[in-house]
Amino acid sequence: MTEQQFDKNTWQTPKYVFDWLKNKFGWFDLDGCANAKNALCSHYIGKQGTDGDENLSIAPDFLADNLFDLLLDEVAEVCTFPLRIFVNPPYNNPLPFVQRAAELRKAGYFVVMLLPLDKSTIWFDVIRKEANEVIDIIGFVDDKGKYNSGRIKFINPTTGKKGASNNKGSMIVVFDPCADDFVQRSVSIGLIQKCGGYDG
Repeated sequence: MTEQQFDKNTWQTPKYVFDWLKNKFGWFDLDGCANAKNALCSHYIGKQGTDGDENLSIAPDFLADNLFDLLLDEVAEVCTFPLRIFVNPPYNNPLPFVQRAAELRKAGYFVVMLLPLDKSTIWFDVIRKEANEVIDIIGFVDDKGKYNSGRIKFINPTTGKKGASNNKGSMIVVFDPCADDFVQRSVSIGLIQKCGGYDG
């Protein structure tokens, strides 16, 4: 595939965003929507790579019918429950991924999602009813007086370099089985960069 010919659903979350999330939430056991090349955890959900890949797929798809059985196998292997799952799903249709995250929460799993900031959708209605926390990622004015939009520049799956600015903002959505309230807050991309070790 050339740089122009790749699956647009395989853009990687920048490491500084993932590191900020780990600083905030502790750790993640699984990258819930990944492949062998872009997984941010050593174990992930997605198509298995080649034998030479260091990351291991525990399930072929976040929406797989047998996902819950495969997650129990992972729980048995790592001796940890609840598993903590990070999910940056395809942005072209987040609804089934949000619905699955809600199902996972009900089954006792902790799920943190990175989603487009769009509260006018049916999938946000699911979030409002089933999630516990929404964190809007907002812009900020830097030390030089320049405004940064707060839009995440995702990592191109072919080049490994950050792409152009996203056409929408982003939000973090938390499905926590040990909480029963719903809160909304915001964080600037500047703080995420600072806490996540952004290096430009």
